Amino acid sequence: MKKTWPEGFEVHEARASGITGKERIRRARADFLSLRYHLALESLQAGVGGAPIAQALLEMTLGTVMLAEAGFEVLDNASASKSISVVRRLVTAGRAHGIWHPDQEAVSVLRRTVCVHDSQLQTVPLDILEAVFAAIRHLAN
Repeated sequence: MKKTWPEGFEVHEARASGITGKERIRRARADFLSLRYHLALESLQAGVGGAPIAQALLEMTLGTVMLAEAGFEVLDNASASKSISVVRRLVTAGRAHGIWHPDQEAVSVLRRTVCVHDSQLQTVPLDILEAVFAAIRHLAN
């Protein structure tokens, strides 16, 4: 799978925080994040979403792909590429035309990605999650 990580960024950089790598995200926080992404997708499907909702799904998609590349849960190349492509189309259409409503195929792809991310939230060490979100922030700048 082609790496999504920013150049020079490695998962082991997260270890510098001193966390042992065994600490997991608290269940309530994992549930909150999971619910956030499920609701974001439902909002877009209902036609009431916008740029912030699409941004949340973009971050989730990138995070899911990056975590899969690091060996957390399975997301094959085709699924990863399709998820990124769906979000790219959604953001492009939204910015150009103000339409933030994905088609049914896009919803199905994103729903599968959200489910993979749900599993990741239950198993990925906290330091790795923090590293992934730091990498996403780095990509956004």
